[in-house]
Amino acid sequence: MIQPSDEESETNLGLIIPASAETDCRTGVVTAVGSEAGGVEPGDKVLYPSDVGHEVRLGGAAVKVMRRGDLIARVHD
Repeated sequence: MIQPSDEESETNLGLIIPASAETDCRTGVVTAVGSEAGGVEPGDKVLYPSDVGHEVRLGGAAVKVMRRGDLIARVHD
């Protein structure tokens, strides 16, 4: 499960892009993983295509449930 990030991102030239404008990829924080999801752990920041997974609401928060293979990369800040 991934908690989508609502952060703004800044390009190398200083242009600030709101999360709502990023249509191809999104970032989020992994909140839970299954037993077969090697390579990611809760707390990891990840990049994923915006059109994959299933959005569900848990405890009033929207989270994405997706396969490990759908992730593009782990993000290291």
